[in-house]
Amino acid sequence: MFSVISFNINSIRARLHIAQQIIENEKPDVLLLQEIKMEKIDELIDFFHTIGYNITAIGQKSYNGVAIVSKSRAEDVIKGLPTFAEDPNARFIQAVIDNTLFINVYMPNGQDIGSEKFFYKMEWTKKFSEYIETVKGEYDNIVIAGDFNIVLASQDVYDEKIIKNLAIYSDEAKKFMTDWTADGWTNIFRFLYPTKNSYTWWSYRNTRRDLNKGICLDYFLTTKNLVGKVRSMEILTEYRLLEKPSDHTPIKLTLDI
Repeated sequence: MFSVISFNINSIRARLHIAQQIIENEKPDVLLLQEIKMEKIDELIDFFHTIGYNITAIGQKSYNGVAIVSKSRAEDVIKGLPTFAEDPNARFIQAVIDNTLFINVYMPNGQDIGSEKFFYKMEWTKKFSEYIETVKGEYDNIVIAGDFNIVLASQDVYDEKIIKNLAIYSDEAKKFMTDWTADGWTNIFRFLYPTKNSYTWWSYRNTRRDLNKGICLDYFLTTKNLVGKVRSMEILTEYRLLEKPSDHTPIKLTLDI
């Protein structure tokens, strides 16, 4: 079995201990991290090496940043979305690990519909769509994971009213997701659990940590030939209940590859 975990860590400096705990408890083959909020990763290379893992990342001071942590060495690494070379933000990294292409993304939030950040979100996601269409024919096994900053349907949020004017729930954002699945990508959680209400993000203002009051922002998409090899997908909510947690919780995909 092969397991991959995706986690918006919301600052790896502040939560490196949680990444270590995830590795010790779950022993993933691949750990995909978003919002590492760190530009230089020399100290991370040393840290992960001591616990038997490699790391490659594209960082940015105080913002964004994505990393791939893996037992096997990552090959053919690409940092930055190839179809959006002018993007100044560290939101995309991909690598081949054990004959599978892993694409790790931290997609733009977009804030309010119609804002400048909304239009940046639309541009970035359009460029991403163009890229995954081209790469689909180059690899048999592809896993796309990360914080998509898209809420696909009413079952992915506890109360639609709180996000109705936000870019994450805009018709334009949702259409990107539906277009991807129409083009042959599979949303693994919805494939396994078509009607289940489950969330991956909870506001820090939710001081009672009510796990019924969340939003689903984090996903795994795979090529069709991997769907039959899926053994499970889990939302690891226990990590959201730790002290000083991220506002996201890890998601875990187990494959028979």
